[in-house]
Amino acid sequence: MSKKRKQERTKPVPRVAKPDISATGGVSDPVIALLLALFGFVLYANTLGHGYVLDDDLTISLHANVQRGLSGIADIFSQPYRENCFGGCLYRPLTLFCFALEWAIAPNSPFIGHLMNVAWYSATAALFYITLRKLMPYSNSIMLCAVVVLFTAHPIHTEVVANIKSRDEILSLFFIILSLFLYAKWFEKENWKILIASGVAFFAALLSKEGAITALAVFPLIGWTFFQKSFSNSLKNSAWALIAVALFFLLRGLVLRGLTEPAISMMDNPIVEAHGMALIGTSLNILAKYIFLLVVPVKLVCDYSYNVIPLQSFGSTGSLIGLVLYSIMAFYAIYAITKRRVTGFFVASFLFSISLYSQIPKVLGTMMAERLLYAPSMWFVLALAGITTVLAKTNDDVLPKNGRRRLSGFQRYFLIATACVAFLFSIKTITRNNDWASNSKLYQADVAKVPNSVRLNDGSAEVLYKSAIDTSLSETEKNRDLDLSEKYSEQSLKIKPGVSAYNNLGNVNFSRRNFAEAVSYYQKALEEVKDFDISKRNIINVFIVWGKEEGEKNNNPERARQLLQQALQYDVNNSDVWQLIGISYGVQSNYAEALKAFEKAYSLAPTSEAIKHDLKTSYMNMGLKEKADALK
Repeated sequence: MSKKRKQERTKPVPRVAKPDISATGGVSDPVIALLLALFGFVLYANTLGHGYVLDDDLTISLHANVQRGLSGIADIFSQPYRENCFGGCLYRPLTLFCFALEWAIAPNSPFIGHLMNVAWYSATAALFYITLRKLMPYSNSIMLCAVVVLFTAHPIHTEVVANIKSRDEILSLFFIILSLFLYAKWFEKENWKILIASGVAFFAALLSKEGAITALAVFPLIGWTFFQKSFSNSLKNSAWALIAVALFFLLRGLVLRGLTEPAISMMDNPIVEAHGMALIGTSLNILAKYIFLLVVPVKLVCDYSYNVIPLQSFGSTGSLIGLVLYSIMAFYAIYAITKRRVTGFFVASFLFSISLYSQIPKVLGTMMAERLLYAPSMWFVLALAGITTVLAKTNDDVLPKNGRRRLSGFQRYFLIATACVAFLFSIKTITRNNDWASNSKLYQADVAKVPNSVRLNDGSAEVLYKSAIDTSLSETEKNRDLDLSEKYSEQSLKIKPGVSAYNNLGNVNFSRRNFAEAVSYYQKALEEVKDFDISKRNIINVFIVWGKEEGEKNNNPERARQLLQQALQYDVNNSDVWQLIGISYGVQSNYAEALKAFEKAYSLAPTSEAIKHDLKTSYMNMGLKEKADALK
């Protein structure tokens, strides 16, 4: 190593003055961090009584490996995120490990899942502040605290914290911040153990969610921006991050080897139908909407699938706004980074973190989601605060002659404005949390905001139908819910015909005992998706109930048998249908045909006591006592 490089590596970080905490009245950093964690916990305390919502079932209560608790951990690390790569071939074992551990402690308990989400989120707020103090020890601590408060209170995080499934987002950002903290600490002590710990933290972030890969571009900028290292030295010092990435992709590749990535549904992400400049135009429009949500998080919804955001041409208002905004940010980031300005680092980090969700480098399984803004929002509030300070021409490192750091006039105004915004954000966060209590509340709240969402209309129709079949409801309440379910299903069909809407309409008509209409809707669902098992089972069930009504209530066994024969067209090996056919023959004293039907039913379900009883009776009616006695 040359003498010049050795001096550069060991050159201490410039110190303009000894950091103090006078701006916070002598309150220490650990205490401030603890208060910030408490603030985050209070904001989301009203989610602790919520149930499982949206994809929580797929990743927790219906996930086979998670349900096995500790015994499922080995399979969690050796299998994809979801069985058969449903929703994409993903690998997030650390997130599932947490769910399995919680299941082992309290099986099928949403409470522990929500509690841990809030706890991890609170810990992230505390770590965020500690890391900022490590990176910028001379910045006013109360100003940094204000930025963390703004981040913690931001309503865009409600989906991440209130939806247990989004633990992957929380864990990923927590470990990214931890890795940054340790890396900054390494510049002070240059102890290889600290560097290894930073690499392990980054590896944990990747194991939580693949999106942590965007932080790879952030590490080289740490040495360049905060520790005055040369460009080449900054790259070399951060090369360790590549080891974590390589290990992750090696492990991921071994686990996902041989699996086929499922096709992205247009209903999940309409952008798969866009081509050429339409893809770019729609992507830029999405990026513009992300900025709007970060600045004005008022209209929050859980779904942005078909057809919440129509495809945009390049040149549309939304795409042009996105192009201008991100071009300005990119040019500023490049300029400011060359000047080693912290604001350039924040803007660049924001661009890196959101790039993966722009749909430009890779079309994702979802078009847009508020949870995807979780990590980018951290860099956004930092960039916004930093640029505001630059525009006000405030130098936070300048100390008065007495050595005590005082708040400037601008800083006081900034804190007042931040406090007002944080207060409004907090109110919005707490009220929005209430919508996430259940699927019913969430769908009803959000479909009113985006009535053009197929998924929200279908979801609202389904939960209302399930509510209507609740026996505790009065007839008036039942009819009310069925009417609303029908309304949402018809709205969904107006947007785009789909299997869920037809299935929901079939359910509504079945509940009203409109059997012919119910079968018609289920058949339309089958036309949308051939061999759709749910619709087939529903059709069979309608014919069974319909057949029973014709046979028992209307005393028409011939008609009952005709309906049951139609059910066999959808499943010729349904033992229940064959049993009912046997009964329809039996009531007409056609014992020979009844016996054939019961024997068929028994061959399909030999453990059914009801079928065995009917078969024995049929044998007796035919004078076959020995065969009847043989059935035990």
